Amino acid sequence: MDYLQQKAVENSIHENKALGLPYIIVENGELLKVHTDGTKIKIGKPKYDTVKVKKRIFKLKK
Repeated sequence: MDYLQQKAVENSIHENKALGLPYIIVENGELLKVHTDGTKIKIGKPKYDTVKVKKRIFKLKK
């Protein structure tokens, strides 16, 4: 699952760069907008903190 998620993010960033669109990342607890020329603009802090998940199996309610 981690591999697929990582590849999806990489593909998304690659597509945005090809189209000349900025993308948003979280770095050191801050939201940054990254432009195609590599400049980073601080947007702010995320609404929610990151959480480490210890449980491996989840049951989703329908």
